[in-house]
Amino acid sequence: MANDADRMTAKVAYLYYIKKMRQQEIADSLQISRFKVLRLLKHAEESGIVEVKIKEPLGSCTELELQIKQAFGIRDVIVVPAEIGPIEVVGKALGPAAGTYLSDLITDGMTVCVSWGRTLHHAVTNMSPAHHSNTSVVQFMGGLARISQGIDAQVVAHRLAELFGAKCHLLHAPAVTKSPTLKSQLLREPSIQRTLDLASRSDIALFGLGVPDDASPLVYAGYISAEDVRSFASVGAVGTIGARLYDARGKEVGNGYLERVIGLSLEQLRAIPLKVAVAGGLHKAAAIAGALSGGLVDVLITDEETAAMVCAIRRETH
Repeated sequence: MANDADRMTAKVAYLYYIKKMRQQEIADSLQISRFKVLRLLKHAEESGIVEVKIKEPLGSCTELELQIKQAFGIRDVIVVPAEIGPIEVVGKALGPAAGTYLSDLITDGMTVCVSWGRTLHHAVTNMSPAHHSNTSVVQFMGGLARISQGIDAQVVAHRLAELFGAKCHLLHAPAVTKSPTLKSQLLREPSIQRTLDLASRSDIALFGLGVPDDASPLVYAGYISAEDVRSFASVGAVGTIGARLYDARGKEVGNGYLERVIGLSLEQLRAIPLKVAVAGGLHKAAAIAGALSGGLVDVLITDEETAAMVCAIRRETH
C-alpha cells in the first residue's frame, strides 16, 4: 500500500508530467518549497513511480550517438533512422538532418572548404538559405571528370556559396593527374596555390567519405583503374576523402599514387578546427571507423545501421 510520501511524490509527478505545470507553480499549489518539488521528481524516477521512455527508433539512435562520441572522443554525432536500401536512399535520408545541422553551424566571417559526394550534395540541397557576411566557400580537392551533375566539388561549392551569399573559390585542377610532373606544373599556378592556401586555413571542412573500390567515383572518372583498386587494398586502404586514401588508423596511404593527387593532404585537413563528415551505408562502416580513429572527423552524420556497424568494428579492434 502506498504511503504518504509516495502519494505526495505521485501527485507532484502527475502535476509536472501530465498537467504540464511548472515546478514553482506546483510548489505554490502544494505549499512546499521548489527544492522539495525537485527532490520528489527525482525520487519519482528513481523509485519507478515515473518511467521516462524515448520512442524508438530515436532512443537507439541517441544511444549510438553517445557510444560513438565516447569511443572515438569526437565533438558530435548525428545518427539518423534511415531506411534500409541502396546508397542513394540512405544518402537522401541523411540530407535533411545534415542540412539542418550545417545551417546552424556556419556563421559570419567563416571560411568553409568542401569536397565532393552524393551524400554531401543532398546535405547542401537541404540547407536553409541565409546571408552571412565575409564568408567564403573553398574547394579543397581537385575536380572530377565524367561524373554525375551535383556530385562534383565545384557544383557543391557553388551551391553552398549561393545559399550563404559567400565568395566561392574553385580549384581549377583535376583531382588526380596523369603524372607527378603534370601535378608539379599545375601546383606552380598562382591561382591554384592561392585556393589551396585558403582551404588550408578554413574554419570548417565539409566532406563525404568514400570507399576505394570498383564503384568509386575515381574509377568512373577515369582517374584510377581496377589494378589501382587492387594495389590500394594491398596497402590497407579502407576509405577516401576526396581523392586521398587512408587506412584503418586514418593514416594516408597510396605510395606513388599520392604524387598525382591535387588537394589538401590529410595532415592539412586534420589541422582544420572543425571537420564534418556526412556518410552512410554499411559498405562505408570501415571507412568511417578509420576516419574517426585517425582524427579526421570531429562531427559525424550517419545512419543508424552504419553507426551500429562502426561501434561493432570499434569493439573488435579495441
